[in-house]
Amino acid sequence: QRLMTSAVVIVDDECAGYAAWNEAQLASLFVARSWRSRGLGQALLQHCESCMMRQGHEFIWLNCILGNLAARRFYERAGWSCGEERSWPVECEDVDAEVHAWIMRKHLLERHTSGS
Repeated sequence: QRLMTSAVVIVDDECAGYAAWNEAQLASLFVARSWRSRGLGQALLQHCESCMMRQGHEFIWLNCILGNLAARRFYERAGWSCGEERSWPVECEDVDAEVHAWIMRKHLLERHTSGS
């Protein structure tokens, strides 16, 4: 299994945002509250998609926590599609729980044409 690949945006010595992915899964995307609605999340997402495409992935996916409609709309505006729902168990300090998420996918199209 490959290690996570990540990208971090630092502004004035503070983390404004970060993202992490493993193979074709976008595992995490975060933008600090003070940087939201300023295009940073979109730029970070585009960077991740470009990196995954360069790594050879044609289809990419992520888990979007069920009920997080703002995140779901963010990804849908960026061309992601919401598929099925998925649940998996987690253990946290002797408490059994389940995480529920929408599986979102995106087909990365070739962004260049080959010369003839």
